[in-house]
Amino acid sequence: MHSCLSKSLTSAVASRSTVCRRGQALRSPISHNVKFRSNKIYLGEKKRHGRQQATAMSGGPGMSPELKLSIDNFIASNKVVVFMKGEKESPQCGFSARVVQILKAFDSDFATVNILADERLRSGMKEYSQWPTFPQVYINGEFYGGADIVMEAAQNGQLKEALEVAALE
Repeated sequence: MHSCLSKSLTSAVASRSTVCRRGQALRSPISHNVKFRSNKIYLGEKKRHGRQQATAMSGGPGMSPELKLSIDNFIASNKVVVFMKGEKESPQCGFSARVVQILKAFDSDFATVNILADERLRSGMKEYSQWPTFPQVYINGEFYGGADIVMEAAQNGQLKEALEVAALE
């Protein structure tokens, strides 16, 4: 898929629901190819095993253990992470742009993940953080907050302090 990827994790998801005509659900195994690059999480194409054709694409409840592990590892390997709409160089919403602008103003080294690139990641992050909106900022492995919290913390000095602590650890 991407030849320049430095790390990869191939995982099989135990099962997902396939919706039938009468609202019944069949279980069928699906494989996800989860890959990382220095500042991105990639979820490869789903690979079906079996004969069912339609797969529920919404992340919904029950995030796969592999996706959770991938997110855990990515957050742990970066001091500051922003899960956002767009990339650091080209945010695709005003709130994401504002958070990037604030972090750059503090000369913070931070990684970004474009949640628009994969609906499973976008849905999974909402479940992972128990936070419904983006951007989502993580500092030292902990969820810090969304755009409003980051903006307020930037104004009252708490963000500067948190970023300084992250840089020292």
